[in-house]
Amino acid sequence: MRERNTQVFFDNNLDETDTVMVVFNDDRHGLVLDVLSILTDLDVQCTKFASSESDAMKVVLPRLEGELLSVRDLGLAIDNCNAWHITDSDGDKIYDPDRLEQIAVRVG
Repeated sequence: MRERNTQVFFDNNLDETDTVMVVFNDDRHGLVLDVLSILTDLDVQCTKFASSESDAMKVVLPRLEGELLSVRDLGLAIDNCNAWHITDSDGDKIYDPDRLEQIAVRVG
């Protein structure tokens, strides 16, 4: 996608069964579809999605407090945030750092 001011963070402790990918970026038409397309191309399943307006984000954002400082440095607001619950093709969390980096680079 290569968006300006995009940050991608992963957390494997927020959810019992999924890796949570949090994406901060400038909002635009078609963003959700583009991310879903990228995840599909990478053989990554999305099991849940939460936008910044969702109550689920109230749980995610406090856990990412340290990362929020770098997000603010980029000039991004909290309302430009989406959380994606993702798994590999077998339905398992994604722990491999190289795989997470691959996802982050494509989404970012």
